[in-house]
Amino acid sequence: MEDFSREWFESLPAMSLSEILKEGAHRLVKMAVAAEFGAFLDQHSSLRDEQGRAAVVRNGHNPEREFVTW
Repeated sequence: MEDFSREWFESLPAMSLSEILKEGAHRLVKMAVAAEFGAFLDQHSSLRDEQGRAAVVRNGHNPEREFVTW
């Protein structure tokens, strides 16, 4: 999970106050959602479907990518 890294703190002098607040809020919300989802998965880890497989799973994600249209 991306957090408040040293590189991010070092980039602060080049950013405006509104950019710093926006980026910080975005990172905090992202971390909170990830933590809440992790807790949800832990709470429901015992649920199984008819075949005995986990009913609630994390499907994963890929890094952001640029969409190209024709």
